[in-house]
Amino acid sequence: WKQVWTISGQRHANHSSAWTRKQVNFSGTVRKIRFKGTTGSGYRGDMAIDQVTVVTGEELPRPDPAASPWSKSGTDIYYTDTHGGNVGIGTNAPVADLSILGNLSRALTGHVTMSAGSTQVSGAETRFAEELRVGDSLLIEREVFRVTEIHGDTVLTVDTPHTVGAYNAAAYTDSDL
Repeated sequence: WKQVWTISGQRHANHSSAWTRKQVNFSGTVRKIRFKGTTGSGYRGDMAIDQVTVVTGEELPRPDPAASPWSKSGTDIYYTDTHGGNVGIGTNAPVADLSILGNLSRALTGHVTMSAGSTQVSGAETRFAEELRVGDSLLIEREVFRVTEIHGDTVLTVDTPHTVGAYNAAAYTDSDL
């Protein structure tokens, strides 16, 4: 085996850190690809290999960014391709004007606190009665719950207890399109 790329050490300090992207050119060669990983010794040592793409054939020319049908990157972007076409988020084969593959979520107003082992969620400056319904899913600190009771704008109950607890955390629910 010939090593063509290596990486070590912490790469993502939290769940919202961008992935490390690497492109390796194997032009003109026949290769077998092997991924070899060694994790840390503690219970938090882990690794992941996601979205591996192998492309064969002619390299496609890169499009001119000035000719892009996208207005710009950032906020308030729009797509103005004169030939029509569809836009995909999470898919490269959109079948509608806007095709979305994956979960959509929206942040709730305020912040929440939930003790470890408890099913009660307390809010600060929250609007539970206005923004949620019984049965909605709720994401709090990487754990997903189902709302079982809404006691008002600042207190609600979920179906399962939080395993580690959350203090002054953001909460997210599924978004309606």
